[in-house]
Amino acid sequence: MNPDWIAYLVFGAGVLFFLLAQIKRAPDLEEERNKCGSKLEQTLFDAIAKSDLPLPTLQYKPLPNRKYRLDFAYVLDGGRCKIDVEVDGPHHSLPEQILKDRERDTLLKKHGWKVIRFNQNEVRSRTDWCVEEIRDLLLLYAVKNKRDVKTFTRPRAKTSWFNRRLESPSK
Repeated sequence: MNPDWIAYLVFGAGVLFFLLAQIKRAPDLEEERNKCGSKLEQTLFDAIAKSDLPLPTLQYKPLPNRKYRLDFAYVLDGGRCKIDVEVDGPHHSLPEQILKDRERDTLLKKHGWKVIRFNQNEVRSRTDWCVEEIRDLLLLYAVKNKRDVKTFTRPRAKTSWFNRRLESPSK
């Protein structure tokens, strides 16, 4: 057998293993993304996934006797850091929904949650700012409680199929 063919075979196997590794990681994020309750939530999730922030838990149920589900929940540091990130669509500007949201936020705050809300315009036109606001909350918690900041970030998977798909223009 020609030594050149062996080199091509080894190179091809390496490329194949690399591609399979990328495909294996992608469904986890895609599966999580599908839990989002709206396109707006998916937009913010995509931005968080591209950042170095830890991925939030989606549609989290924080209180056992309530039907509330949080759009994005960060429960870190053994439950001592609890952040609810809400993505508010157009119906959240209706007076009755504003009252419901205030009551819900008050109850969550009584149970130790920090609530942050982004409206549809912020998510659509200032997505990076939304991610930075979440980062600021996480880092503020880390600094106030003398925690290692690195535990509130994760390495970026720059070569993953999912991140490359996020960086390509939407159709």
